[in-house]
Amino acid sequence: MRKKTFAMVVSAAFGLASSALAAEGGGSAIELPEVCKAAATADKQMMTDMQHGATEAMKDMSGHMTETQKDLSQAMTRMDSAMMRGMTARDADLAFACSMLSHHQGAVDMARVELARGDNPEAKAIARKTIDEQEKSIGELRSWLQKDGRAEERH
Repeated sequence: MRKKTFAMVVSAAFGLASSALAAEGGGSAIELPEVCKAAATADKQMMTDMQHGATEAMKDMSGHMTETQKDLSQAMTRMDSAMMRGMTARDADLAFACSMLSHHQGAVDMARVELARGDNPEAKAIARKTIDEQEKSIGELRSWLQKDGRAEERH
């Protein structure tokens, strides 16, 4: 039971640290396509409120993180915010596509951190493969959203 609680606290702490770093200007947000924005049921204030409490509480933690941890955390924060907004679409197909678009972009951003900061050739090769695969998936999702994901025609 203690291990499970500890794991949850650590996970929450890293998530909260990510929010704090993003609030300090840790990169730009992932831009969702218009169809995702139109389908989202969460307003901007709701999304801000969901992340606000973590920002102040975790600012100190960023001072103990390596540059790599900060970069990865910033990539995750950008991903999480867009993913959360994407999943609020009422239509299941749109919620999936909009959330996964952000998820795949987050993987690309984290792989780029590995390429910039990592030393291991095998890990760098995996990062390059991740970028190639995820960018292909991003293209497929964007294509579907343009072709079949128009919110006004779905419900």
